[in-house]
Amino acid sequence: MRRATVAAAATFGLALLAGGCDRGPASTGTSDTSAGSGSNERRLTRAQSIELVDWATTFRRCMASEGTRLGALTKTETHLSMSVPASLTSAEVVSTAGKCGEEQGGPPQRSSLVYRKRQILLYLPKQCLLDKNGRLHVRSASRASSAISAAVVSRTG
Repeated sequence: MRRATVAAAATFGLALLAGGCDRGPASTGTSDTSAGSGSNERRLTRAQSIELVDWATTFRRCMASEGTRLGALTKTETHLSMSVPASLTSAEVVSTAGKCGEEQGGPPQRSSLVYRKRQILLYLPKQCLLDKNGRLHVRSASRASSAISAAVVSRTG
């Protein structure tokens, strides 16, 4: 199954690498502030930003130790991103990202780690892309990206 999902990720360009949405309440509280009506991303509080930056820094270090050097960690009011070099295939990125995400026990509570358009994004979704059984919510995925299809590559918590 893992090979099929990696292939699907390469085909559709959107992979939910890991989702921690259904793992209970966020330890830092959730922000009700919307990032805009067309976005599935919540505006991050200071505490949430710190938690996501800490997790992403360790994730980025793991990716580098596996030979996948990501761009600098970039922070906005709604998400963190790391660019992916054009020399890497989607399958390589998804495979390594799944391994590194799992080594950390998945992303922080209530967050999603997504690969799309040569970027790895970490954010707090307004609506989780996966249900508690790990099935994709197509409506949520289409809000997160113009791609309707996605591949689930890592555990959901």
